Amino acid sequence: MVKSAFLEQHREIFLSIFKGIIQDPYPIIHKIFEVCWTGIWSDQKIKRTLKIGLFNESTIFQVCQRYKSPENSVLISFIHT
Repeated sequence: MVKSAFLEQHREIFLSIFKGIIQDPYPIIHKIFEVCWTGIWSDQKIKRTLKIGLFNESTIFQVCQRYKSPENSVLISFIHT
């Protein structure tokens, strides 16, 4: 409940994590994805509509920019594990 309320009220703070992800080193990106997976995507108490709102087209675009970068082989291996 607290997590959902925080994400609803401070959405922009959460989304700012993904802005500039293209410049982050692999360990940071790994931690971001790990925390998002365990703390948000897998949390059944967080409404699907909130998850969709957080991981919208803009967020996915930021991730894809990193995915397309020359150093993407490490990120690809994480995403596909």
